[in-house]
Amino acid sequence: MRKPSTHEELYRWHSLALMDSRQPVVAEEPECGWYKMRFVRAGPWVPVEIYCHQLTEGSQLIEPEAMLCKVRGERGFLNRVWPACARFPITKAEHDGLIARKDTEIMRATRKVVDLTDKPMRP
Repeated sequence: MRKPSTHEELYRWHSLALMDSRQPVVAEEPECGWYKMRFVRAGPWVPVEIYCHQLTEGSQLIEPEAMLCKVRGERGFLNRVWPACARFPITKAEHDGLIARKDTEIMRATRKVVDLTDKPMRP
């Protein structure tokens, strides 16, 4: 058994990427943090959270740490999401704003035309 990774260790890359967008990205190594991505070209930004699942007993890991992700607040496939969102790190506040936006009536309508320029968001 070993000690779980600390929050600082897990989110170090994300913190650096927020300060400098030229952080190197390794496709096979997802990094914990909050990101945004688009499902289609010029589509709306979708919030992504990548986090580390740690099952512990006391201060020791019971099983290996596992990287997981949530897309729009729901479980997603990390191997598909990471390469698409890696270049777009955002703050937790921005992530929460995108989550709240998905619950608006206009975003829930499946066949309604959405004018995203009506209330532009800062990138």
